[in-house]
Amino acid sequence: PPYNLNIRPADRGEFTQRAYGQGKLGLVEVEALADLIVADTSRQRLQALRQMDGRLSALYEGWREDLIKGLAHAEAVIDFGDDEDLDDDDLGVLDDLNDNDGDYDNDNDNDNDNHDGTGQMGIWGNIRPKMRKLQMQMEKHLADAQRGEILRDGVKVAIVGVPNAGKSSLLNLLADREAAIVSPIAGTTRDVVD
Repeated sequence: PPYNLNIRPADRGEFTQRAYGQGKLGLVEVEALADLIVADTSRQRLQALRQMDGRLSALYEGWREDLIKGLAHAEAVIDFGDDEDLDDDDLGVLDDLNDNDGDYDNDNDNDNDNHDGTGQMGIWGNIRPKMRKLQMQMEKHLADAQRGEILRDGVKVAIVGVPNAGKSSLLNLLADREAAIVSPIAGTTRDVVD
């Protein structure tokens, strides 16, 4: 008997799209999977696998939580001002920010703009230095991201020189494989070599 099965081959990326839509994979993990699929080198694969393990997503989620807590404190200051005795611990902000596993720089710089002129901490308390440290951590992470971009995208290098100067031999040495033809005949390697 003829069966009317409603089946079809999966489209490219369909399972990943479904996993993302159902919250099984985050955007960082989806990008890592795409990087893994197109990786050419073992280092590119290793970087993609590290990105897929969830540490980067956890770092970003920690930053998000810290920013939300800082925003909650700022909104409380706006709403209540100095009329209330607004302590950072009332919101749990300082404890949570101090518990963050992030790589905060421990430069104990006392910001004078946190004081209200009487030697006491102002209504912003310790939240301003914590937010500055979070900003510095993010900037440090973004500055380091350039290395990852280079690893993922690679670099384009042109080795130029007179014929039979050893350019192909140099390329093979750097690549640690026979990437280019080595020949005594001049002009044998003119194409792009990956």
